[in-house]
Amino acid sequence: MSEVVSSVGIHCVGDKRTGYGPFLQAIYAGGRRLSLVKVRDNFGAVDEPLLLWPDTLCIGVKTEWDGGPLNAQDAANKIIAARAQKPVIHYWEYLNEMNGIYSEQADFYIALMPLLAQAGIGLVMFSCASGTPPIPFETQSLGARVSSFFNEIGLALHTRSMTARLKRQLSEAASETPYEAIARACKFAKDNHYNVILGVHEYESSGGTIGRFETLADYLEYHSALLTIAITEYGYETHPGDSQFMTMIRANDPIYMADPRVVGCAAWTLGGGGWGDSNFQTALPALGEYIATVSPVTPPPPPADEFVGHFNDETGELISADPDYVFAMPAHDVSMVTRYQKKVIPPPVRSFEWRHRVDPPELAGRVTVNPPPAIYAVGTIIEVTAT
Repeated sequence: MSEVVSSVGIHCVGDKRTGYGPFLQAIYAGGRRLSLVKVRDNFGAVDEPLLLWPDTLCIGVKTEWDGGPLNAQDAANKIIAARAQKPVIHYWEYLNEMNGIYSEQADFYIALMPLLAQAGIGLVMFSCASGTPPIPFETQSLGARVSSFFNEIGLALHTRSMTARLKRQLSEAASETPYEAIARACKFAKDNHYNVILGVHEYESSGGTIGRFETLADYLEYHSALLTIAITEYGYETHPGDSQFMTMIRANDPIYMADPRVVGCAAWTLGGGGWGDSNFQTALPALGEYIATVSPVTPPPPPADEFVGHFNDETGELISADPDYVFAMPAHDVSMVTRYQKKVIPPPVRSFEWRHRVDPPELAGRVTVNPPPAIYAVGTIIEVTAT
């Protein structure tokens, strides 16, 4: 029985993939399988993997869908037609790297889900560009702000109406952040049991965004909105050479392998298709050997007796559904470790873990924290008092 060990999958656009067959055979001979295959415009790269592993996760997309329009029935019609063209692809991506108008995207996907469900088709949504969506309170670059502005203006002109964000700004309603919009769409999918995957892009190039998904995943998990995540573009925008490419794969693969929330990473890209400088086909022999032989990474077990909550940075007080956050607490110091090992999360997203030093807990009480929350490194010991 073949199993997925490495998170590395394939992204392919076009038909230039010399060595693809031997690459797949090497993985198969090692008792392994590809995590996923994503194909853009030319769908031929799913055929050989499906002969070896009939239930391979395959994702299809057409470039003409990247910018919309955000019309659910129109999108459903196009996806259903593409599925008829290639019925072995069960998941289809619609919209690509549209940074901005996240509320409109969420509304669009919520309308699209039931239409695709009726046709038995899975959806990959958002496919956020590397470095997006903006983390709450994160400072965006000028380029990102300009891109978001033109996306919003383009939609307003196309629909001859204000976008949801502009409407909120002119009313007393609070503006929905990108994280909130994505969580709303994900929770709708989860609550209604729709077959939906959340797509994000992460690149070693463009400033390096490897592992950024963890922030969004933690946020969604906290809000009961977590879906399976696929890194639908991954690696380098331009192929840097086989040696550097494989160094990147070996360094980053364990991050995704250790996180069960990620189903796989579509390495950008095989196939040419206008992206000839990105084609990593010369690295296929080394990549096949790596996927066939890499050792599994076991996710760390959750600590016993763990509690998770949020801090209010303005007051330093612990906040949650129960403002006092009453729970079983030992009469000892507690080691508090930031869940985010690589990045700092501004309020209200910053979350922490408590780990009891004794088991079972000896005392029920309220938690106070001194000093107030700050930017703590992994493993920092916070003074916590049980009262």
